[in-house]
Amino acid sequence: MKIGTHLKSLYRSPLKTALTLLLLAAAAFLFLYNLSEYSVADREYREARDEYEGVLTVEEAAVPENSTVFDCFLMTDETGRTASYGAEYYDKETTYENYHQKSIQNELIDKLGALAYVSRVERRYLTAGVSKAYMRLDMDSHMFPYNARAVITATVTDRFPTPAIKLLDRMWPTHESQEWVTLENVELLAGDPIWLMDSTHTKFSDQFAIHVMIHKEEARGKLNVIYNVNPEHGGDRLNTFGFDNCLFPGDADVLQPGRRVLLVLRNDAEEHYVSAPVEEQEYYPSGLMHVFVVGDDTLIDWWPYFVDITDFPEDWLEQEEFADLRELIQVTNDDLHTFDVVYGDDMAAQRRVAEGRIVCEDGRFITPSDAGQSVCVVNTDVLDAYGLKVGDSITLDLGNYLSEQYAPLGAVASTRGRQNTEYTTQTFTIIGAWRDLNEGNHPFRDLFWCWSNNAIFVPSAFLPECRNAEGHEFKPSEVSFVVGNAEDIPAFVEECLPQVEAMGLTYVFSDGGWLLISKDLMRAKSLALVKLLIFTGAALFALILTVWLFIGRKRREYGIFRALGMPKGEASNRLLVPFLLLGAVSTVLGFLAARIVTGAQLAASETTHVSADLTLFILGALGFLLLLAVMAFAGLLIVRRESILELVQEKQK
Repeated sequence: MKIGTHLKSLYRSPLKTALTLLLLAAAAFLFLYNLSEYSVADREYREARDEYEGVLTVEEAAVPENSTVFDCFLMTDETGRTASYGAEYYDKETTYENYHQKSIQNELIDKLGALAYVSRVERRYLTAGVSKAYMRLDMDSHMFPYNARAVITATVTDRFPTPAIKLLDRMWPTHESQEWVTLENVELLAGDPIWLMDSTHTKFSDQFAIHVMIHKEEARGKLNVIYNVNPEHGGDRLNTFGFDNCLFPGDADVLQPGRRVLLVLRNDAEEHYVSAPVEEQEYYPSGLMHVFVVGDDTLIDWWPYFVDITDFPEDWLEQEEFADLRELIQVTNDDLHTFDVVYGDDMAAQRRVAEGRIVCEDGRFITPSDAGQSVCVVNTDVLDAYGLKVGDSITLDLGNYLSEQYAPLGAVASTRGRQNTEYTTQTFTIIGAWRDLNEGNHPFRDLFWCWSNNAIFVPSAFLPECRNAEGHEFKPSEVSFVVGNAEDIPAFVEECLPQVEAMGLTYVFSDGGWLLISKDLMRAKSLALVKLLIFTGAALFALILTVWLFIGRKRREYGIFRALGMPKGEASNRLLVPFLLLGAVSTVLGFLAARIVTGAQLAASETTHVSADLTLFILGALGFLLLLAVMAFAGLLIVRRESILELVQEKQK
């Protein structure tokens, strides 16, 4: 029988047809809309569950609060060349324990890694990454400038008693015990050239020279250096004055007029403003000045502060006796270009990331799926300073010395015991930009848990073979214990954290907010499920009703067809096919309406980022249509089971 015959049967009862169409379309809409709503809630929950993880970090005792303006971290470093010097000349509180985290032994790491629900142990490593194209950014001014060393040569032109200066009376009442030395014709061998070229001053004096203050007392002297450069003289003159750093009186004996000397200085990494009377500006020009110090403790057992090179040959620097100086110059210049390369496969496993204090401002963080990929995440300050962006590349020479996590020092060598002896060149693609929300405001204890803005994160597969890897001990900030399944976090908190506390450990466990957000997500998912069940029941009732209205009430019509000799199949099609046509059209209308409404609601939502699943819509619509067909066949079977006589004699309603 042609399809037109079935359509004519629908035209004969337009009102009934329209009501059936609307009822089926409404049922399809309610079912598909609530199915999609539940699917969105379920996907949100599952995606959040996969995104969140628990991060546990432990330590046996926190490092006490201490100052960061001195180089005590290196002075107490057992692997550094200056540790013995620090023990001899610093007070009794300048100890390794007061300036370093206590290592976590491998046995403890294994024990914590075996806790229930811990899916993996995330270890991080730190080495230098030297960039030929970019320089390390300056640290905060209250941090010791580990990478800001300068090596210069200069000619001594004068040495005289400290002049009577009112500014000195205010700053150093004991300045009468000092001598000043004037240095000219300065040449930079190592350090940042901008230290000698950059100046905001427009006038200095007729003399452009370094003035070095020398204490005459037998006690340890103090010396600091402030310089100002007159641009008219090509930036080759410095002005310096004494302040707060170690200098032994005998060290300055080489600073005699007419001698050519080599000096090793350290930039204080901060510009200072000095205001002096006009008549005193020959010595102290008013304005912003960079500060250097003489008496760098990191030089102990490496190289003197001052060396007289007057009588040395022209190629003196190439002589064997200056091998240590060449090493010092190389390390100094490398430090200026050194970035802190952090190797790890899951940035989210870091304590500060898990706590939300390190955030990704562009792109994304490194995840375990990046293992072996040459990708990196760089600080926003580095990107801004050098005009880089996500998608660009950066090439680094990866050093072979493992460093301890400590933000002010990072992977800078500074001392000869920490220098890198081999490098591996690697180019990385930038996939993300990170930022620390507390940058510049870290208490001392946090400096072992955070990174400087020079930190670049890369997958652990790129860690070179390090010369000090044997016997390497991890610090608390370098190891995290990860609960990878967010649904296990409540059980871990209840069962395992008491065990950690019983070990005598101080711990920080962060769920990233999962315990709070999971309640909201589960509540939304449960509500969506209840609505789905209710409206599925309503749709089912609507289907039963339409089957009864369209097929059940045509029982007599079916009986007449059969009485007139029409075959069972053809008589059944007279009832079934029109109903299925209406059902198909209704399902399409309900599908389109649910799709449009759901899409509009998701687009307007400020909290939901999950899109409606088209595949789910299609499967839901097919399922609805299949259910409709099954119920229609079931209704038809009930009609067909009755005798023809009973059907014909039934009173027409």
